[in-house]
Amino acid sequence: MGIAEARNDEYGNTAERSRGGSAATSGGTFPEQGDLLARLGIAIVEAGPVPEMLARLADAARDLTGARYSAIGVMGPDGDLIDFITSGMDESVARAIGDLPRGRGLLGAIRPGGGSIRLDDIGSDSRSVGYPPGHPDMTSFLGTPVRLGDRHFGNLYVTDAGSGAFTDRDEQLIEALAAYAAVAIRGGELRDERQRWIDGLQGVCDITAALSDPTRELSRVLPGAARRARALLGCDTVGIALGAPGELTVPYAFGPNALRLEAAEAFATEEEIAPRIAPLSCLLSYFGDGQTGGAIVIVSEGGPGPWRKDVADVLARHVGAAVHASRAADQVRDELIAESDERARELAIRLERESQELALAAQESERARIARELHDETGQLLTAISLRLKGFGPRLEDPLLAAEIDELRGHVRGVQTAIRTFLGQLRPVNLERGLGSAVAQLADDASRGSSCAFEATCDALPPMDEEIEVAIYRIAQEAITNVLRHSRASHASVILAAEGGRLRLSVEDDGRGFSTDVAHEGFGLTGIHERAGLVGGDVRVDSAPGTGTAVVVDIALTGTTTEPRDSA
Repeated sequence: MGIAEARNDEYGNTAERSRGGSAATSGGTFPEQGDLLARLGIAIVEAGPVPEMLARLADAARDLTGARYSAIGVMGPDGDLIDFITSGMDESVARAIGDLPRGRGLLGAIRPGGGSIRLDDIGSDSRSVGYPPGHPDMTSFLGTPVRLGDRHFGNLYVTDAGSGAFTDRDEQLIEALAAYAAVAIRGGELRDERQRWIDGLQGVCDITAALSDPTRELSRVLPGAARRARALLGCDTVGIALGAPGELTVPYAFGPNALRLEAAEAFATEEEIAPRIAPLSCLLSYFGDGQTGGAIVIVSEGGPGPWRKDVADVLARHVGAAVHASRAADQVRDELIAESDERARELAIRLERESQELALAAQESERARIARELHDETGQLLTAISLRLKGFGPRLEDPLLAAEIDELRGHVRGVQTAIRTFLGQLRPVNLERGLGSAVAQLADDASRGSSCAFEATCDALPPMDEEIEVAIYRIAQEAITNVLRHSRASHASVILAAEGGRLRLSVEDDGRGFSTDVAHEGFGLTGIHERAGLVGGDVRVDSAPGTGTAVVVDIALTGTTTEPRDSA
């Protein structure tokens, strides 16, 4: 089939021509070749999908040179092939060949800075290493690099010339098509970068909307901004640093390395904080007026990339505006609070705290009493009943009666199991094995009993007061229960870690979320706040409809002297 017929149907759409069709017998006349190159150039400018454009260029390489086969190999940033588009080879043959070429032999001889390679007989060239099983034999060869400036995107090859050998004209045409392929690939990269920019700016708008209320405290809005910025930028951890120039600290961070950022000493530049998060990379986007301000801190593997830096700079300006507005509102609020009766407020806080301490102490004491009674009395009674029933078995001649006795013993064992589970809820026996192990067991039990998959990360913990251990265990228990009852999540994570004299528990899910501006007493949040407050801890709840929920509890461990309990 000639070039004109293929051209009339926009390449690849005629009944006569297929991706695995027979070899063309002619390269066409110069006018036909020029017309086809012009149409391909227009198609590239129209910015079609890159794989589709490369397939059309591979087809065009066969038609322009009369080759039996053609291929375009696309390389990734590390120089390895990530795609190999062929033309003229049946799909069954391609499947039989298997994996992508590895760039050895003649394919690897085409270098970014070199020119084209043209051979009349592949087998006679010393660089040829043969073919894999199932690969068709080939004779003549013409290959050229696909490059644009200093960028090497891959290579373009044609084999088995229709006239027996490729010509100078064929080489010129293939080099022109290789330039087209480089433009198509680079154009696709630019379109992807533009889309990332669009998505990034939309994400910045969403975060800005959450920061727009100056009456909300920074401690409520900035943790959520850090969490959303991490999702937007697709990086390891994002922190928001505040302070004067040269004295930046990170009070709010979200991600696996959040505690490392928040525990870092005051810093001014990326070089100063880099040792704290090594071997990961760090990038700062500053905001503020030179006197007070801060920075967005991006922690990533292998560097953040230019588009992340640009989006982070835009986000930093919006965060800076929110910080400035919030501080102005804080100043007005502080002046009003100073006018109140401070002594009366302190008395009310002390009375409330003491009341909460007494209530929780009484609650734990009552739980322990009930647990002892169940274990010592009910448990022993059930054991005695089970043993007595077991003794009846050998003396019964009626098989039906014996079966009923076995069924009764099964019911007794079920009651014993239920009581053991209830005892674990009343009295956290798991804490005898250590807090980290106990919290991990809570997550594991929750995964087995629900459709939500829990992932627990519990680091080795320093010694701490038993009061703190019980509080964190109960908070984790309540937070996990909230996920199971209310979130409709498919995945949740539980992280328990200690760094720099601070203990942090984070429970995050990908469920339906809720508005934190509306009270939700049924979610157990009041109890979480009370338990954390009694051990000097802080609670942050970050959630919005459709974005999941994160509960983060921070407790200072400074001054805790209790030795760790022995593991069970």
